[in-house]
Amino acid sequence: MATARNARRPQDYTALGIAPQPIARREDGMRTTGEKDTYEWWYFDTHLDDGTPAFPPSNLEFTGIDTPTHASNVIPASATAQLNIRFNDVQEGEALVRRVEEIARREEPKATVRARISGEAFLTPPGAIYDLVVAAIREETGIEPDLSTSGGTSDGRFLIKLCPVVDFGLPNASMHKVGEHARIDDIRALSRIYRRVLEKAFA
Repeated sequence: MATARNARRPQDYTALGIAPQPIARREDGMRTTGEKDTYEWWYFDTHLDDGTPAFPPSNLEFTGIDTPTHASNVIPASATAQLNIRFNDVQEGEALVRRVEEIARREEPKATVRARISGEAFLTPPGAIYDLVVAAIREETGIEPDLSTSGGTSDGRFLIKLCPVVDFGLPNASMHKVGEHARIDDIRALSRIYRRVLEKAFA
């Protein structure tokens, strides 16, 4: 008969490549005291890449887990999980889908994967378009802008194959939240910056 025990000896931690304390961020789980009737639930983030000078590391998040039945006394015949991958320009959507499919089918040969790729990561190298937008912002606000890829998914992904893309818009602290709003002064300043960009582009 097989037996089980808590892996709490020093050699157990060594074998797993972890330390008793502190709990590393990559473990992203919780540890219990090991007392009777307690449990431990760990999950580890899939390591996709280490990021680039322009982008943070790609990451995979589970956003939902469900079963067809919500009865407490029925073992469901199937389960579904929903996940989201935010990826940088090191990755490609189709390759990530294949990777998820391979993992799912390795664990459960009957598993099915349905994927939707909303767009590929992109990066416009610094150049004339950056200089033009930066100059317009500086002249209107007196602020020296930082070039950054933060801020979420860009609709510029639909244009990148046609032309260089630079995203610039309103402060987005309330974006996609209840009560999303923008200051009127910010809207007016933004329209003046856009005007400066157009004037410089067509000068």
